[in-house]
Amino acid sequence: MKTDFDVIIIGAGAAGLAASQYAARANLSTLVVEELASGGQALIVDRLENYPGFPEPVSGMELAQRMEKQAKAFGAQFEYTTVSSVEKRGGVFRVGFTNGERTALAVIVASGARHKTLGVPGEKELMGHGVSYC
Repeated sequence: MKTDFDVIIIGAGAAGLAASQYAARANLSTLVVEELASGGQALIVDRLENYPGFPEPVSGMELAQRMEKQAKAFGAQFEYTTVSSVEKRGGVFRVGFTNGERTALAVIVASGARHKTLGVPGEKELMGHGVSYC
C-alpha cells in the first residue's frame, strides 16, 4: 500500500527529534509535525547541563537546532502546523492537519508535557533563568 510517508512523528521536542533521526537514518520517509518550533521545553532552558553527549553546558535553543539539523541531514522533513486528527483505516494512518491530510504506515506521538507552575510573582519572567523544573 502506498502512503505519503513511512512514519509521521507528532512533536519536535527531544523525543520527537531523536525519533526522527533514527527513522530517517533507517531510510524511512519521515515527516515531523510541530505546532510551534522544534525543541519543545528545551527552548526555555538557558543552560542545559545534564544532556547526554554534551559535557559543557549548551543552550536549549542550540541543542534543538543541532538535533533538527541532524534529522534533516538524514532526510527527515518538517512541517509546522496543527494536527487535528489521527485515524487508522485499513492498516494506514491518516493524519489530518489544518491544511490537509498525510498518510503513513506508522505514527509516533511525542507531544511532550507542560510543567506544573506555582503562579508566584516573577515565575514566568525567570523561567529558564533561575526558575527551573526537573
